[in-house]
Amino acid sequence: MRKGFSLLELMVGASILAVGILPLYQMFVANSRLHERQKSLLYAHFVAKRVLEGIASQSSSGFEKIPTHDDFRSVIQSNEHPISPWFRDFGGKKSPITADRYPVLDRELDEMLVRVDLLEVPGLELEPIRHARVEVQWIPYGASERQSLVMDLVVSEYETL
Repeated sequence: MRKGFSLLELMVGASILAVGILPLYQMFVANSRLHERQKSLLYAHFVAKRVLEGIASQSSSGFEKIPTHDDFRSVIQSNEHPISPWFRDFGGKKSPITADRYPVLDRELDEMLVRVDLLEVPGLELEPIRHARVEVQWIPYGASERQSLVMDLVVSEYETL
């Protein structure tokens, strides 16, 4: 009568277990990458929506008072790009996003750049109506190329109720 398993039986069992666990591991890694990319997209949406809401709230004061820039600027304090005027004041505190005050946002928004345009609407050039366009660019986790999110809004100088 034999007690225990032979070395061959242990090796076969371990290889069957490894073959079963490997796809699960790959699934978890893929899910982690997808989660990071979706989180970046969520933050880009947050940035674009914040700017569009600001444009909508300021439009009744006149389009000339709305800060725009046709170059890409940083969302947080950066040495590489000037900070966008939309993010010099964050949360009503008259200060930009910095690592010591907002460590999570600083880390998430580090690679994000924003461009803000206020364009005339074709056929309505004489009306106080503009096409607000916000483009956010970032490099997602694990990617080598920048991704882009564009959000648009038509705004008017007329008061809205």
